Amino acid sequence: MFANLPKYKIILRIVLVTATCGFLGLSTLYLKKAHGDSLATVYLNPSTQKVAVGQEVIVNINISNVQNLFSFQLSLNYDPNLLQYKGISEGNFLNQNGSAPTMKIGPEVTPGQVLGYSVSRQGINNGIAGSGNLAALRFLALKSGTTNLNFITSGISSLRLLDPSTQVINRNYSNGQITITGNGSGNDDDNDTDTDNQNTQPAPGQNQNISAKFNFMNADNKTLRVKNRTRNDNTWLGAISAQPGDRVAFNIYYHNGVEGSTSHNTKIKLIFPQDNQNVIVVQNELKADNAATVYDSTRITLPNAQQIQFANTAQWYPDRKTTNPQNINISKSGNALEINIGDINGCWENQGQVIIEANLTNQVATAGLAITGQVKNLSQQSGWSNTANARLNEELQFRFDIAITNNTAFNLALTDLLPQGLTYKNGSLEIVGASQKGGDLFGANGLQLGDVTPGQITVYFKGTVNNVNQISFTNRFAAKANNATTVEQSSTIVLSQTGCSILTNQPIVDVN
Repeated sequence: MFANLPKYKIILRIVLVTATCGFLGLSTLYLKKAHGDSLATVYLNPSTQKVAVGQEVIVNINISNVQNLFSFQLSLNYDPNLLQYKGISEGNFLNQNGSAPTMKIGPEVTPGQVLGYSVSRQGINNGIAGSGNLAALRFLALKSGTTNLNFITSGISSLRLLDPSTQVINRNYSNGQITITGNGSGNDDDNDTDTDNQNTQPAPGQNQNISAKFNFMNADNKTLRVKNRTRNDNTWLGAISAQPGDRVAFNIYYHNGVEGSTSHNTKIKLIFPQDNQNVIVVQNELKADNAATVYDSTRITLPNAQQIQFANTAQWYPDRKTTNPQNINISKSGNALEINIGDINGCWENQGQVIIEANLTNQVATAGLAITGQVKNLSQQSGWSNTANARLNEELQFRFDIAITNNTAFNLALTDLLPQGLTYKNGSLEIVGASQKGGDLFGANGLQLGDVTPGQITVYFKGTVNNVNQISFTNRFAAKANNATTVEQSSTIVLSQTGCSILTNQPIVDVN
């Protein structure tokens, strides 16, 4: 298999194989070392996509929370009846935006499999820590259906992360899925204005007596297009390139093509990544109460990872107008924004467009964090309070409410430093409003919850008092995120040896 490869490439492949063979022998030692630390996670972005037949699909392979990464190997399965492999390109994480040399091998491609795509840092002895983009896969959507994109996690070509000494880095992973709809006629040209990369399908819960229909005629524009304002582009395109700091704009076109009908409660929705990306994919939904939803997408390719930040208002050009737009407010929630343009009559005279401006920046929007903490003595059946009285071996329950405001909290982590005098009750941890991604609430790096949209999370756990040879102890709880100020909250427990205070057998001092 390696006969035609240069010698240095053969060495890299052998190193990866050797690390694989040695993994079982190293696993016990490594996992013990990693106990209590959060794991690196390899995941697909977007994790789910809806595309049309004939559309090119871009799937980013990202990594988060990795330490000392020196090389990686990727392999995936997909349905070859639905997707045609078009290529893979290295991301900017391992090569640090092109400033550090890397060596690449593969992949070997068979129907339904991309095997052994390997990248290693070259001429450098240190690894990389943090989060970023490892690679980007390109596929062509062949026909309607749904296919999973699954990492291969066993065997010689399995998903693998290595440090500079070729030790395996423990990791989590998350697979993805692509849904293909429509009867498109082939590849989409980024410069065209047709509709072969969009599709319609009934949305869940819609009126089945559909009387309106959007953007299905040959003369209709593409539903979602983009242009670079900073570069003064003249044409709306299906995809563009941009530079960090550029200003871009999105054009959402609509036309109810059923004469005599009215689309009720017509809404435009954009879905977008919230972290920094080299390839920003923006997805669009055009929907109404009595019409099928139209899906479309566009992408912006950048040399350096950026985040997209949308304006708070949009410009609406109804009824074929091209001047004097109406300013309408945008409703934002997490990784999506939505605009309601009301009822649209079915006629060419009523077609229109909505323009939404956005900036590309590496300044991540700040999230707000706030905590309130309470405790109660389960043994005494007391209520929730900021403080509690307790005796030896009594059981306490702690509650912390974490409010996330303004923007998504990236890589949210929760920590609790158990004080001396309190023993955690195994299995009592409960999280409401989020799911655990890894880590340990009582470990150095805390409980990892990933990216959490604005809302509230509540954490419960129980503990037993194991020492009353002090007047009180304080349990401290903290929340932190990449784009938020760390906040703390505490609950105080006043201890007693009997029904009296800790000062038993300590007489008062005589007065003069």
